[in-house]
This record gives sequence, structure tokens and C-alpha cells, in this order.
Amino acid sequence: MTLMYYNESSEDESGSEYDELREDETMNYYNESSEDEDEEDIMYEPDEPSPTKYNIVLCEIYNNKIHGVNRDALINQYMVVATFKHFDVAYLNRMSRFYNRSYVNKINKITPHSCIRNYTHIITRPNYVKPEIAHSIRLEGGEQVCIIKTFWIRLIQRAWKRVFRERQYGVRRRGNPRSLMNRQLTGTWATRMPSIKGMLLFSNTAS
Repeated sequence: MTLMYYNESSEDESGSEYDELREDETMNYYNESSEDEDEEDIMYEPDEPSPTKYNIVLCEIYNNKIHGVNRDALINQYMVVATFKHFDVAYLNRMSRFYNRSYVNKINKITPHSCIRNYTHIITRPNYVKPEIAHSIRLEGGEQVCIIKTFWIRLIQRAWKRVFRERQYGVRRRGNPRSLMNRQLTGTWATRMPSIKGMLLFSNTAS
């Protein structure tokens, strides 16, 4: 398994003091991992193309003290740590814990951030590095960054909760004798019942 923290083609040595720390942590990760796991079946190699546009990834905010390269194109970008072929919960949780611990253990060496004021608060969250659905992009310098798309799932979840509440309310109203009489006379329900189709639009208008 290759841990993508450094651009190997870069001659910038700004992250050299951090290389040894990352190597030690990598060895600790291997010691924690099960010997019978075939990582090639779980993760993509750095240069291995993915057949899909979106993948499950672990990513972290760019920090020149970690990634060892200074480029304006990387500022405020999410650097890809690893890309996964399928959702192995146990494996993902173990890797996430490993990276989150590494941030807490080396916080004094990687802070403050050059651009982000609350960087320390962000990286000390227990779920800072976590599985994300993302679109990965390889830059001209060889660095792999990503655009996180997981927030769309959260939007859909919130929208469906609103739609579900409205549907429950509609069911109760349809049980009203007046609604039943209207259905018998007209053949249609007077109460609107939202569905999955168009639920994001309904959610926005309802809120």
C-alpha cells in the first residue's frame, strides 16, 4: 500500500523533517493491520485509474508541513490519502483512526496553518479523516486532490425526512371522513402526497 503524502517528483524539502515521522507511523499501521488482508483488492494504487468518476477516499487538507511541497494550486485543496475499490468498513475505520491519531500526536509540528485560522480545531476532531465520496483530480505536478461530494447525501437525507413527515401528515388527513367522501365523489385525493421525485425542490419550498 502506498500512502500518498508526498509528491515524489518535487525537489522541495520543506516537508523533509516530517518524512521520518510518517515512516514510523506507517510501520505502526502495518503492525496493526491483519496479515491476511489483500490490500490490492481494497485500495487503488496511486497511478491505478478508477473506472468510476466518484470513489470512496480518505483525504486531508493540504499542509505544506505534511505534504512537503509549496504550490499555490494546492492551497485550500483536499489531498487524497487513499482511494478504495469498495467499502470495507473495518479497514476504513482502522485507517481513519490511524491518520487521526497521527494528527493529534504531531500537532505541534504541523500547526499553525498558513491559511486556515481554526486548523487546530479541525484536525483534532476525532472524525477529521473519514471516508468521503469524492471526485479525484490529478494535477500537473502529480499531486492528487479531490472534490468532496458526501454533502449531497446529507442534503438528500434531510430532504427525505421533511418529505416523510409530510407523507405521514397526508396519510392522517386522508383518513378523515371528509377526505374519504371527496375521494369517493371525485376519484382523487384532495391532500397532496409528496414523493421521492422532486423531493429536493419540495424540501426547499417547504422550508
